[in-house]
Amino acid sequence: MSEIKNKIFTTVKSEDWGISQRELARKTGYSRPTVRKYCEELVRENLVEQIRKGGMLIYRASEGDINGN
Repeated sequence: MSEIKNKIFTTVKSEDWGISQRELARKTGYSRPTVRKYCEELVRENLVEQIRKGGMLIYRASEGDINGN
């Protein structure tokens, strides 16, 4: 896993209830387009879930990952 992707994944995992792209960008120091790109990859790899809340996308660690599966 690349350094950027790993940092984004670690940040998502640290949030109990999920985190928005904007907040991920703020916490990691990466641009929103970069965060979006890597979040999409993490979703495809089933490591992160994407949840739409109103007009916002929230990311959280997949249940399988949380349980070590």
